[in-house]
Amino acid sequence: MACKRIFIWKVCFVIIVSFFSGLLFLTHLSKAAETNLATKNVKANSFVWGKAEVVLANDGELIVASGDIDSSPALHDVLNSNGIDPKTIKSIEFTQPTSAIGTFNMFGYLPNLQKIIGLDKLKYSGTAGGMFRDDTSLESINFNNFDTSEIFDMGYMFLNSGQRIGFIFI
Repeated sequence: MACKRIFIWKVCFVIIVSFFSGLLFLTHLSKAAETNLATKNVKANSFVWGKAEVVLANDGELIVASGDIDSSPALHDVLNSNGIDPKTIKSIEFTQPTSAIGTFNMFGYLPNLQKIIGLDKLKYSGTAGGMFRDDTSLESINFNNFDTSEIFDMGYMFLNSGQRIGFIFI
C-alpha cells in the first residue's frame, strides 16, 4: 500500500512539474513573439475605395480584399484623402473579384508602384485613360485574362510609366 501511495505522489509530482514547465514555456514563447512583432513594426492601414475594402501593409503592399470600386476617384486621390502618401504603394493585389467603372488615372501617380497582381479579378468598363500614368517604377503587370471588352478609351494608359514594364499575356 505504501508503494502505491509513493507511486501516486510521484505521478502527481510529474504532472504538476510538467504543467508549470509548459506554462513557463508558453509565457516565454508569447514574450518572444511580442518582441519579434515589435522589432518588425508590423502594422497596416485599412480604408474603403468605393465599396471595396482595402488594406495597406507597411511594406507597401496594397490588397483589394472585397467589394466593388465602382466609379470612385483614382487611387492616389483616395490615398491622399486618407492621409496616406501615394509613394508608399509598391504593389497592388486583387484577391477577390471586384469591378470599377471609368476611373480616369485609376492606378496613376503611384511613383513607387512596381507590380500589379490579380488584374484578372478586376472587371473594368469605361475609360482606362491614364490608368498607369506616371507609375515610373512599374515593372510587371500580368494581363492574363484581363477583360478589356468593355473599355472604350485607353489613351495615355502608360504615359510616363516605367521603362522596364514586363507584360505577361498567357
